[in-house]
Amino acid sequence: MDGFCTEKRRRRRSPSTLIRLSICLMVGVLLAPALAGISWAGFPLARSQGAPAQRTQTQGTQAQGTQGANGNDASYDSEFQKGLDLLRRKRYDDALKSFKRANELRNKQSAECFYGMAQAYLGLEAYKNVAESCDKLIEFAAGNVELQAQGYNLKGIALQTQSEGKDQKKLQDAEANFRQGLALGTDLPVLRYNLGYTLLQENRDPEGIAELM
Repeated sequence: MDGFCTEKRRRRRSPSTLIRLSICLMVGVLLAPALAGISWAGFPLARSQGAPAQRTQTQGTQAQGTQGANGNDASYDSEFQKGLDLLRRKRYDDALKSFKRANELRNKQSAECFYGMAQAYLGLEAYKNVAESCDKLIEFAAGNVELQAQGYNLKGIALQTQSEGKDQKKLQDAEANFRQGLALGTDLPVLRYNLGYTLLQENRDPEGIAELM
């Protein structure tokens, strides 16, 4: 009898699940052009890894200007570019080492290096380290709201992934990070998509659908 009831409840949930997936797929298709240049966009339906290095480099150049010329610029640029290349080739361990070496040449205060480290940690599925790197990125990217928004997005993704769609505390933390990124007012469509997806996982369907639409 219990098995029958469980199966019955499972069947009742199926239409809702299918509706959620359909909405996410539809929105993912609509947002595809906007997400094309965004690295580590989010969940499987939105994640786009096309040219993560180019995005990082563009934002990092702005952040670097606020940090001053510490250390050897040529050595820094070489090590940082090496990290980007390794990240592009999905050699995450080696990319992480390069970003850390470059960060040393900026007195461990390079926002773009912490962004690179966060991406490498995400590739290694070291989600706690992703969140910690994003916190440092947000701290040292003061004045660069676009880079900070990427940090909130990446940290939200790490928390959402850790939740496995079940841990409500982590889902709430992920939601808070996506909202903080949106509050910066940047043009980062994936933040709204990831927020909507997370709200659906929190069983807040009307709010989630509103964000996705």
